[in-house]
Amino acid sequence: MSVAVKTLPLRQRVEAGGGQRLAVVFDAAQSKGLAHVNRQVAGKSERQRHPYQREALGFGAWGMARRGGWKGYRSQRPPGVITMKRGGERFATIFYGFSLTL
Repeated sequence: MSVAVKTLPLRQRVEAGGGQRLAVVFDAAQSKGLAHVNRQVAGKSERQRHPYQREALGFGAWGMARRGGWKGYRSQRPPGVITMKRGGERFATIFYGFSLTL
């Protein structure tokens, strides 16, 4: 259920391009885990690096999309709801392990 609740605002962020804060969807511990995940999925080329500040909701949307299988190229279509859902499920699993270390 928590993945479904987070998927919609993240998908809307991808569509709208607004400047909402990360705290709208993620708490402080999840933000830390998300920063770790984003370092793992950041591409080697400049085009595959995320263009968002750590406090922006786009930072979370980008990380979820990358975990969901989106490649991150600007020439691709934006990630869809299913991609965001898959990424959210993978993040939930990763975050569970990450939270055991906190």
